[in-house]
Amino acid sequence: MNAKAEMAWQRLLQSQRRTARNAPFGLLDVGSSKLCCYVVRTQSSGGFQLLGRGYQSADGFQAGEVSDAEAAETSMLAVLHEAEEAAGETLREIAVTWSGGAPRAGLVSIERDLGGRVIDDDDLDRALESVRAT
Repeated sequence: MNAKAEMAWQRLLQSQRRTARNAPFGLLDVGSSKLCCYVVRTQSSGGFQLLGRGYQSADGFQAGEVSDAEAAETSMLAVLHEAEEAAGETLREIAVTWSGGAPRAGLVSIERDLGGRVIDDDDLDRALESVRAT
């Protein structure tokens, strides 16, 4: 695991914001040639148990940057789905590591009451607008 991925794991493992302590979470590693997603659950020993993983080619990415937004979205959704299927779990929390390009990092927390309904495109658009405004 590279240093960026290790730091992301440590931040996620130490996060006090996780509401369900035993809920699975994921790490999505975005590279220029492949995407990897790992689904894990923390253990009382402080480590974690690997529940599932997924690998996909990084379609829509070139030299560490998005070259085709639709293809990149499809690749990321495919690798997340593959990892969730392998784990038999649905992810609610994901850390993303991105190598290449000129990435910026920051922690942004967005909350929205869904009233039990499924997230739709409008919810995602509002979340992205909130992130871009920070």
